[in-house]
Amino acid sequence: MRRLTALLADYTLDFRLDACPQEAVRRAKMTWKDGLGCLLAGAGEKPPKILRQYAEEQGGRAVAQVLGVRSLRTDAGTAALINATAAHIHDYDDVSTNVTGHPTVVILPTALAVGEEVGASGAAVLEAYMVGVEVMGLMGRGLNPEHYSRGWHNTATLGTFGAVATAAKLLGLSRQQLVWAFSIAASRSAGLKGNFGTMTKSLHAGLAASNGIFAAKAARLGLDANPDIFEMDEGYVSVTTGALHMQAILDFLEAGKSEFLHPGLAIKPYPSCKATHNGINAALELQETYRFRAEEVAQVRVDCQPIAQDLLKYPQAKTPLQGKFSMNYCIACALCLGKVTLAQFEGSEIQDKNIRDMMQKIHMEVCPEIAQGAYYNGTWETGVCITLHDGRSLEKRVRYATGDPERPLSPQALQAKFQDCASRAVDLAKAGDFLRCVEQIETLPNLEPLLHSLEECLLPEQATE
Repeated sequence: MRRLTALLADYTLDFRLDACPQEAVRRAKMTWKDGLGCLLAGAGEKPPKILRQYAEEQGGRAVAQVLGVRSLRTDAGTAALINATAAHIHDYDDVSTNVTGHPTVVILPTALAVGEEVGASGAAVLEAYMVGVEVMGLMGRGLNPEHYSRGWHNTATLGTFGAVATAAKLLGLSRQQLVWAFSIAASRSAGLKGNFGTMTKSLHAGLAASNGIFAAKAARLGLDANPDIFEMDEGYVSVTTGALHMQAILDFLEAGKSEFLHPGLAIKPYPSCKATHNGINAALELQETYRFRAEEVAQVRVDCQPIAQDLLKYPQAKTPLQGKFSMNYCIACALCLGKVTLAQFEGSEIQDKNIRDMMQKIHMEVCPEIAQGAYYNGTWETGVCITLHDGRSLEKRVRYATGDPERPLSPQALQAKFQDCASRAVDLAKAGDFLRCVEQIETLPNLEPLLHSLEECLLPEQATE
């Protein structure tokens, strides 16, 4: 059987934007735009500010723009580190069920940083973005669910390999160099779910982007690595996963499928862990159907898969970041406020007495019927049973949440989300040129029009940092 490093190298080198199905390209541009919005929403948060300070202390060849602030340029790896961390801090970015993680948050900042450094066209950057997402999806098919269930954060670990493909595509690596790059990436691939609910969770995305760029550049300079790194004893699979589902990768490729279509990426309507979304939907839909008030709720049972109980570590969350990984907090917000938005993870709601009282009424438990004993059934299927003080028991099970490919957000909802996110960094009234560049990325001769138009519409507080 072929080495995985060789298979990934050939796939990356052969990938062409003009050979992709038009629907895949359309969806890629949609997730590109959503990811850029998430990046701008997070640019002013504490983690990227810390990393910008780090970058200024370290120096670096000024070849790539740190987005969301004016006139801050650094080396491509550090720019990707900062931008990807900013994009992930709100946990609002897209999700792949195959990866069990977030592709765009790693791949887009990699494509933008390296694409700017080498002067690539918009079409070349979009192509590099797409192949990075595809490679990340292939890795998910080959290593999950075992990899994720062991405690690895796939956005960080598998994202590193996707970032290698993206960087290598733009840097023009040879096949031999690309084989080495994937092997080097295996030694840089890390990230633990134990840091969920902290600032380091968003850092994982940044590290994946910068590690992928490092691996590609080191290989291009001649740093070699073991081409058997995935299959060998004490290699990547035996250490981190225990099983390589190579046939699943081959079947997907032989069928000519795309990660953007099969099934596609989920675009989040709520800025919280994807494992909370089906529960949020169920609670909101029950409340809309039966018109009960929060004070009428006696108790709430949430039936979930093992993966959800694994991820949602904070039943009684104490900080907003913990709240993103708390089914109790997210459903309490849904029932008490009728919404789950960015504001619920930034203000005083986490200490609100009504919400904290509601959190105490919510209990999450694994339901064997949902996944038939599996760790994860490929969806985030969740059931919610709300018992009211009058004795009524209201139940709803949600297999696909709003934003999933099977239940996509409307164009209006996508635009509203992008504008809400981007408005935290830019003046939308002055953003016409920037928005046109985002929509027409594949027509740009290089990234300069996009980056220049973004700087021109930055809000004063972002521009003067």
